[in-house]
Amino acid sequence: MSSNLVCLNCKHWDKCKDDDAVGVCELCGQYRFQFEQCFRWEFGEQRQRYDESKEAKEKKAKEKEDNIVSLILEGRNAKYISESLKCGRELVVSTANKYGLVINKMQSRPGTRKVSKEMLEKINKLRADGVSYFKISRDLGIGRAALMGAVKREKQAETELEINRNRLATIKMERD
Repeated sequence: MSSNLVCLNCKHWDKCKDDDAVGVCELCGQYRFQFEQCFRWEFGEQRQRYDESKEAKEKKAKEKEDNIVSLILEGRNAKYISESLKCGRELVVSTANKYGLVINKMQSRPGTRKVSKEMLEKINKLRADGVSYFKISRDLGIGRAALMGAVKREKQAETELEINRNRLATIKMERD
């Protein structure tokens, strides 16, 4: 196929409103990129190709960086962040290093019962009243090790969150 026989110039391809590099094929009803080739191609018009500007690329990178920082501040680990934002773990780590943030390394093991935020609040209240981990685990039906691990992870996440907030405040003050 010739390089001109791409969806961009096909009469059956309509550009999407929100993304100029993508369109919908009227024949197959699917999203198709502007440079995909198709055996059902028919010349429609010679359209101008879309090239993302440098400013748009920088804006997207900045948005992704801001999302990474906000997820780090929520206490998420690098694997969760990279999977949810569809980016490499290296980008997450380099962004954290750029801002001097600490990434949460603690995570619950698969197969263990997760302790909810509400349950952690209840556990912390009981611990403040002097109730032992043994009695709490027996009453809630959670293993003592899982209970202690959840409390430990929460304390570490709170500490890291405070450290990260202080570092970001310092960085913002330096910029101003």
